[in-house]
Amino acid sequence: MISGNDQFTPSNGVVSGSGTSTDPYIIQGWDISTSQSDGIQISNTNAYFVIRSVYIHSDTSGNYNGISLDNVRNGAVDSSLFFNDSYGVSIVQASNIAITHNIMQYDSHGTIVLENSTSVEIAGNDLSNNPNIDGQGRATLYAYNTNTVIVTNNALLNDEYDSISFSSSAAFTITNNSIRLNSLNGIAVDSSSNFTLQNNRVGGNMNANIAVSNSGNFTLNSNSIFCGATYRDVPCRDGLTATGISITSSDSFRMYRNFIVPGNAGISLDATSNATLVRNVIYQGLNGTALIAINSGTVSIIENTFGINNVGVELENSTSFNVYHNNFNANSIQAIDNQGTNNSWDNGYSSGGNWWSDYGGSDQDSDGIGDTPYTFNSNQDNYPLMSPYPTQFI
Repeated sequence: MISGNDQFTPSNGVVSGSGTSTDPYIIQGWDISTSQSDGIQISNTNAYFVIRSVYIHSDTSGNYNGISLDNVRNGAVDSSLFFNDSYGVSIVQASNIAITHNIMQYDSHGTIVLENSTSVEIAGNDLSNNPNIDGQGRATLYAYNTNTVIVTNNALLNDEYDSISFSSSAAFTITNNSIRLNSLNGIAVDSSSNFTLQNNRVGGNMNANIAVSNSGNFTLNSNSIFCGATYRDVPCRDGLTATGISITSSDSFRMYRNFIVPGNAGISLDATSNATLVRNVIYQGLNGTALIAINSGTVSIIENTFGINNVGVELENSTSFNVYHNNFNANSIQAIDNQGTNNSWDNGYSSGGNWWSDYGGSDQDSDGIGDTPYTFNSNQDNYPLMSPYPTQFI
């Protein structure tokens, strides 16, 4: 156990270094058992250190952590193997920490836990095949009350919890991760703000692939979300019913350029407000609804494509929606809206409304807008477009 800078010594596993940013202490090359205690414990330090190329494992049930960092600054864990620990790495009240290029598998409660920490990078790790042995694990990668975090280029496959979960946190980015075939949500965010989820490939998770609740001021962009494990699972096989993106009790967010093949709903908005959805594609949800909004308001839905779904867009007890310049292509039911004139399905003349593949009207004056409204349910598009709107997804 290292507690304080003066305990970075050879007897505690240090093989080189002086603790500066250019010459950090190096702990390297050790084979460490966690059968009876945490593998490496570091606390109350601000010297620079790197833990590299260690093998930390347990031969029992994984009751102890691989590495525990408590009240430390300026640390890194790189290119190491963690097997059958409780948590691979536990980080509490820490800052300027990097966890990179590690393999963490069969850890009993999760791979990485962050609490009350700031300025953390988690990049290039394989965080797959982790069981939730006693049901007490919170997520494969779990962060609480943590800010200024980047999670990038990690693989999470076949885990028994939420794959990535952030709670009561801010100013984080989750990007370019592959998250597939996990037992709960792919990415789950609760009670957080000022974050970005982008360029992730998420599929085959049993609950929502991305779930956000009680949060505000965030962006979801350019994520690829499939009901199955890969893009090849199109359309969805029976039994794959996870929602693509679920947003609940949240406001002030933007979603753009996401590609979703839904099992149930492509995008679900419940008790949300002040949102903009632009240039998303939701395709081949044959058993579900591309976009459903319940008890929501003040939302703009612009330049999206809803194609070959059971239902294109459904607004239930939702008002102040502006829906225009979208393409509704061959959905079994193109749109449902039970609020009538409380929502607008066009942007007026001459901007126009939406393109509907089953619109049968004419365009006598050749202005690109149908001469008669497209009617459905309790609402109508007064200025339906005669050809698909160029949504410029890429």
